[in-house]
Amino acid sequence: MHCCGNTDWSLFLEEESIDIVNFDAFGFTDKFLLYAESLQKFLERGGMVCWGIVPTQEQDTVISAGSLLERIKSAFSALEKKKVSRQLLCENMLLSPSCGLGTLGVGEAEKIFSCLRELSSLARNTFK
Repeated sequence: MHCCGNTDWSLFLEEESIDIVNFDAFGFTDKFLLYAESLQKFLERGGMVCWGIVPTQEQDTVISAGSLLERIKSAFSALEKKKVSRQLLCENMLLSPSCGLGTLGVGEAEKIFSCLRELSSLARNTFK
């Protein structure tokens, strides 16, 4: 399940037939954090969270893999304070662009995937 904007995430986190929730973590992490209790239950049943953290619309902004990793770490810390298991967050994490790339040129898409590749490597080393 993917949503590019804000929604009532409990509707999807509590739906037993949904295995992966993908959200725009670059723009809406603060809203996603509101559903910590539902998220913990989702992770406990093996659900995966795909953090759409690499922005696709902010092409004028300089974004680094390191700054995106810091955003994820900050979200994890906030979720831990709300009793969400850091171990489950790490084990059940996927990374992606924040939204679709269909309207972007090849060069822009390549930059986004290059950043995603670098972020993935940093995350693997950080969340071992």
